[in-house]
Amino acid sequence: MPVLLLFVGGIIQFGAVFFLESNMVNVARDAARRVSTGQYDELQAETYASDKLSYWGATFNVDVQLLPDPINPTETEIVVEIDVPLADAAIVDLLGVFNSGTLRARAVMHQE
Repeated sequence: MPVLLLFVGGIIQFGAVFFLESNMVNVARDAARRVSTGQYDELQAETYASDKLSYWGATFNVDVQLLPDPINPTETEIVVEIDVPLADAAIVDLLGVFNSGTLRARAVMHQE
């Protein structure tokens, strides 16, 4: 029975981390899209992304940058990166698997 509970707990934990990572990618894409259309500036996009992920209760680091496109200098690349320590992303970490590392999502869009 303890092995079964540990196995089920592991499935739930990895599912929760996968769910969070998927949401982080979606929020990063949405924030990049809002910046590329001129709806938000960098600071507004960072606040937007932090607010969208606040339900998790972890400390997210959101970074939005506007960089010149290396291929076409007349265009701008919008890069949105969202990081969270794995220890904060984990719901329950019985075996210490999530003590180190970072969960990261990144979205890049071009603005003409």
